[in-house]
Amino acid sequence: MKSRVKASLAVGERDRLASDTLRMAWEAREGGTWAGAAGSVAECMRICRRRRPSLMLISSDLPGGSAWDLAHWVGTHLPERRVAVLITELTELEAVRAGRVQPAGLLLRAETSVSSLVTALRAIGLGKRIRSPAVAAALARVARDGRAWHRLLSQREQHLLEWFALARDDATIGRSLDLSVHSVRTFRQRILSRLGLHSTIELIRWARDRGFGRHSQTCLIRQR
Repeated sequence: MKSRVKASLAVGERDRLASDTLRMAWEAREGGTWAGAAGSVAECMRICRRRRPSLMLISSDLPGGSAWDLAHWVGTHLPERRVAVLITELTELEAVRAGRVQPAGLLLRAETSVSSLVTALRAIGLGKRIRSPAVAAALARVARDGRAWHRLLSQREQHLLEWFALARDDATIGRSLDLSVHSVRTFRQRILSRLGLHSTIELIRWARDRGFGRHSQTCLIRQR
């Protein structure tokens, strides 16, 4: 007799068609129920709090906030919920974030069909940890590099890299993060020194090459 997974799934996905397609595939499998779809991080959090799904799939490029912060929040405050992140673009930055949060599922969109996604979600619902091959390889590379930038820079400095990658001026960054212009400049100089860079232009290029500034949104969890 086949075991049944009585799992309710909530999805955070900016593409409504993709959500609808996944819903049909999920509900077609015996035991799969649908808790709802969200088009933003804030909406996804509301569904999580109100409907209490047993399983959540969050797209890494979900607008309105940080999908990784959301995954971290669910894992910390609702540990009985299983979370999978669907990574849209596997940059170096995304690999670092994935390694920090370590949700139950880390799936690369380019390697995942709807059918394989449903199969992976069911396995995650059963308590397994699933990693797409490319994601697993990227995590291993990040773990091996003892002098990588994510080990040299503090969380606060890495958060500021999002703003520097967007080429925002010091006053705008300061107002957004409640910092003085002097503090912003001090952080920039410290980052430049630690990375061995010599100018703001170099810093912007360096940050963009690693994926900073691509999906920058207001974070759910304020960086300290």
